[in-house]
Amino acid sequence: MRARNVSAEPTRLLKRRLRSTWARERGLWALSWGCTVLLGWCFPTFRRWQRGMPEENIEQYGLTDKASVRQGDLFETVPETFDCIIFNHPFFCGVPPEGDTVAASMLAPEDLIHRFLEQAPSHLRSGGVIVMPFYTKAGTANDPAVQGPKHGFNVTTCFRAMSNSGLQTGEILIHELRRI
Repeated sequence: MRARNVSAEPTRLLKRRLRSTWARERGLWALSWGCTVLLGWCFPTFRRWQRGMPEENIEQYGLTDKASVRQGDLFETVPETFDCIIFNHPFFCGVPPEGDTVAASMLAPEDLIHRFLEQAPSHLRSGGVIVMPFYTKAGTANDPAVQGPKHGFNVTTCFRAMSNSGLQTGEILIHELRRI
């Protein structure tokens, strides 16, 4: 992914998205900054409950020449390297009940963050950055600030906000992860 120094000001650039529908719009946000975007689905649960949505958005906004969608287990269908990887992982550990779309957006197998952090370096260009949001009420198992250093990343918390409404009340963070 090439961009206008996206990682230089993540607080300012991501703040608006976090307060709206950040997870669904991250690809469109990156496109607005001149990036070429690859939207990936890291495991089938996500794909089942959001079937067609990214493709529809890409088509609706006339972005078919700048964005594509791939499905696979993390990077299995992604041979490319990137300057910036935005990974909006589910914050809680667990397996969502079949058909529960809310749970599917918030629960993931406990090993997902570890597999991501192990595989991501081979898809990150030199000097690249991983940007990950996190919800503090989820605990430490999926917290990038806790798990990132275990996988050789320096983690900087670049944004903090309190959410006082909706399903996720509490502190929401955005972390930058860079290889040590």
